Amino acid sequence: MIELSIANMECLTKTPPSPKNTSNKYNFPFDLTGCFLAGGALTSHYTGKTTNDFDIYPKTKKDRDSIVETLFDEYHNYHASDRALTFVKDGETPIQVMIFDVFQSAQSIFDYFDFTVNMAAYDFDTDETIMDENFLVHNSQRYLHINPNTKYPYATVCA
Repeated sequence: MIELSIANMECLTKTPPSPKNTSNKYNFPFDLTGCFLAGGALTSHYTGKTTNDFDIYPKTKKDRDSIVETLFDEYHNYHASDRALTFVKDGETPIQVMIFDVFQSAQSIFDYFDFTVNMAAYDFDTDETIMDENFLVHNSQRYLHINPNTKYPYATVCA
């Protein structure tokens, strides 16, 4: 994994600002302390594409319960499964909270990802973006590479 704070990488990429910063590109109107934003939203951010949804990965059960409670108060629960709750509000980009586990590190999230082009996570606690070593290269080359360490390789191949 690489961290965005490496000096020679800063000219190529920029870390999204903290959600507490009013200039936050994602403009979350609530506190996401104790969570990661990971996957396709970061891929979209770095490739200049429209974000389809925001996948939130809580670090603890307490963090998960807190963000879910906040979203239930302010958003409509559009979909629920044993893996995630999806919330929508007035045409905004949907927000999915992963509920099937908690995630202490970016690597614990990446272990579930199928493809390296999605293996990036923004940590709201540290204001850092953590990336798999191939994230930027594979996105710049538009190269779809299966994560050899995914927990569900059979599901990826059969999808």
